[in-house]
Amino acid sequence: MRVAYEHSPLAFMAIKVTIVSLGLTLLCLHRNMQLSQRAIQAGAALYVVIDVYHLAFLAHMCHRGIG
Repeated sequence: MRVAYEHSPLAFMAIKVTIVSLGLTLLCLHRNMQLSQRAIQAGAALYVVIDVYHLAFLAHMCHRGIG
């Protein structure tokens, strides 16, 4: 991923989104399996944590007057 980012931040984001989308597609195709259901739940929880972190960081930056 470092190589992709050094080449282009846009390429980095495209590759990152593609990899996550392919993984989610694979999990959804096998959603009847208990392991896939757990992985989807864990992924959703992880994204909630990341979103809360980003929102807290944004609030902190706005409070400091940066951004």
